[in-house]
Amino acid sequence: MLAMLFAELCGVQIVDRCAVDSYFYDGENIALRLSKEKDLTDADLIHEVLHFAVATPGQRVLPEYGLGGRGLPRFPYKDEPKQSVDKPERNRQERVIQLITIELDLPDIFSTNKIGNPEWYRKTMAKFGVSRNDMNESDEKLLESLQNLVLPKAG
Repeated sequence: MLAMLFAELCGVQIVDRCAVDSYFYDGENIALRLSKEKDLTDADLIHEVLHFAVATPGQRVLPEYGLGGRGLPRFPYKDEPKQSVDKPERNRQERVIQLITIELDLPDIFSTNKIGNPEWYRKTMAKFGVSRNDMNESDEKLLESLQNLVLPKAG
């Protein structure tokens, strides 16, 4: 499971618990399962790992990285997580995650999700004019590290 490798590289654990019982990220680790009946996909888990990776150290101690949220419509959170990150930074972080997903180009993993696959991100980003200018230096280093992990070595 590629998500586990990314999690190890980024310094976060994916543990056997359900997101509906708390959060996808509870301030300590990422849930492996959405509910008792449904595991998160590798694509979902990679998305959550990327959230951890682009979050500031202060965000990493907060449920859902301080981004707020209500969970998913069929699986709402029992308690809505506190939102402590301003909207421009929340949007920037989400755009960076989308950019990294596109740059990694992992069709075997992301082709199973209609929303969240690289082609969906490309269309969404074109609509909103998102570009690599949204990435800061640490985001660029993260992308390089992940590419080194998944791309075949030359020679």
